Amino acid sequence: MAEQTGLSIELNCDRYVSLLSKLIGETEFLQNNPPKFVPQEDRAIKHLLDVLNPHSTTNGGPLTLDHVAYVEGRGNLIIGYSPPSATQGTVSFVGSHLDCVPANPETWERNPFKLTQEGDKLYGRDFSVLNTRGPCSKYSFTNSVTGEEKTGKIEFKLTEEIFKGIACKLDSPGFIHLNEATKEVIGSSTPYSDCGSLPLVADLQEAGFDVQITGYGHSDVYHGDNEYCSLSCMQSAMKILSRVLDKFNQ
Repeated sequence: MAEQTGLSIELNCDRYVSLLSKLIGETEFLQNNPPKFVPQEDRAIKHLLDVLNPHSTTNGGPLTLDHVAYVEGRGNLIIGYSPPSATQGTVSFVGSHLDCVPANPETWERNPFKLTQEGDKLYGRDFSVLNTRGPCSKYSFTNSVTGEEKTGKIEFKLTEEIFKGIACKLDSPGFIHLNEATKEVIGSSTPYSDCGSLPLVADLQEAGFDVQITGYGHSDVYHGDNEYCSLSCMQSAMKILSRVLDKFNQ
């Protein structure tokens, strides 16, 4: 998906949009809301394997590809990479789930299960899951429109099922590099908190990994009708991640 010169990585937009077109074309079968919608992740994995197989160890490349499934049609793709020298650790950019939230075509102005490109905008279900504009997890109580300081009261009620959340560590090398790289590419970075449960990500942090959460979609259309991302934001994302690698190598 990218062309690389040294550590200056640029997004190959044609290849990126081509793969996204295939993945969005499967989202009708990736909707997750049982029992009505049970996702079939294998439909997405086949497209990922088409792209990744030329770079697999089987074909002389550096990646190990392990397609495993415990329920028919609901597979997982485990991608492994063992760098030849990693005396000071490694940096990984990880994406996870392949399912998506349901979409009602009757309330969309476009087909949610087909990529529609209109200028810089790429429309389709779950595009905004490429979410946010900078590192997440710092609490802020300032009105983003008026600048007015707000105070509030939060009450927590425990239920029988308790999910882990995560707060990224603002003094960690990962956060510092990501925050600086974001500012350098798009001019600003505003860390913030969001709701949700990320138990597996929290497990990684508890195990000692320097975990950060970031994305480059549009949160104002998150899981909504006519969901979209901007191709220019994805180009910026590649530049930011490239600069993060640069900073770790300095």
